[in-house]
Amino acid sequence: MATVDSSKNVRIVPSGQVYRQMFDAQLQLNRSLSRYDTESRLQRLKSRELSHSQSLPLIRLDKEDTQHGILTSRQKTWIGGFPNDPYVENPVLYKQYSEYMTQKLQDTETSQAGREVRGLPDVVVSKKQGSDIVDRIAQSRRERHESAVEDMHQELSVISAEIEPLIEELSDKLLDKLGEDDKNIAMILRRIEDDEMLLTYDLKGILALWDEVQAHSPKRQAWILDMDRQLCQLEASRMDKIRDVFTRYGEKMHNISHLMKPDLQRALDKDSQ
Repeated sequence: MATVDSSKNVRIVPSGQVYRQMFDAQLQLNRSLSRYDTESRLQRLKSRELSHSQSLPLIRLDKEDTQHGILTSRQKTWIGGFPNDPYVENPVLYKQYSEYMTQKLQDTETSQAGREVRGLPDVVVSKKQGSDIVDRIAQSRRERHESAVEDMHQELSVISAEIEPLIEELSDKLLDKLGEDDKNIAMILRRIEDDEMLLTYDLKGILALWDEVQAHSPKRQAWILDMDRQLCQLEASRMDKIRDVFTRYGEKMHNISHLMKPDLQRALDKDSQ
């Protein structure tokens, strides 16, 4: 035997005390109407049985009522028509329509209300009104977090723009000094550029010439060390500024709470590299 799955349509009733009271009142009305319909049906059955048990009344018709027959003109048309005749009214449909109109006219407001109550859902599912407040808060946090990250990158760019020209300036100065010193050393070495000129120097003269060239090395080393010291100072200043930027914006983004603290730390570490 084939099994037929049946499912009921479940309608949602809004939650709340007022809606619950209305539903209870409608449920009570439905039960009262059902009990009233049952009692009315039993009374009609009893009346019908009583009428059947009694003898049928005898109806006497006058001659004028029967001289043209007891059938109406519509009934005579039905008798004279052929089966499936499209031009003759269907008596079955006419009977069904008459019964429908009679039943519809007999319906009262009480029976209509009863049908509406019976149409209420048997299973009440509370409908919870949703809200987008969580989504709007998350969207606001994301926008503020992205704005803070952009501002942090801009401040880091400003720091780089301030430090890089100073480093370039120190490098150019050192290169200029070393270039001038290279010219002076070249002038000293030009004295022994040719072999003939080298033969004119004895060992003492060559050692003196070498000492003169070697005297430039401490000066060049001092210049390089001075530049290294200045570069270290610039780098320390840059690190202090960057540390201050990361501290301020890290605290700001932590208060925004768009990212969890571990994720925020990883993001800041990635930006610092």
